[in-house]
Amino acid sequence: LCCQGVSEILRTIGPACLELMPVAISGVNLRPTDRKTLLEILVNVSSLLLRKKVRCQRVRQEDEDDEEHELLIDHVTDCIIAAAKALGASFQTHLAQLFPHILAYSDAS
Repeated sequence: LCCQGVSEILRTIGPACLELMPVAISGVNLRPTDRKTLLEILVNVSSLLLRKKVRCQRVRQEDEDDEEHELLIDHVTDCIIAAAKALGASFQTHLAQLFPHILAYSDAS
């Protein structure tokens, strides 16, 4: 999965790959002309996936395979964890944006 690759890149290269590489994107809910850093893309796409706002998630929502969705969310959170480790305290603002969506997946114990 793409998330696994991003996590591995973050662990290997560190924050430079997120902060210093602006890329042109044509992504989910982002205008193709926007210039975003990889960090911004990671946070935006992670947020969309956690909230089930990606088109393929909405189409499959009714007959969704729980195992497949859990695996996707595991990989998304792995990317978030890798970004947090790579960036340290500077990831705090982004974590604040993502944390409520992550909490939605925690088990009520």
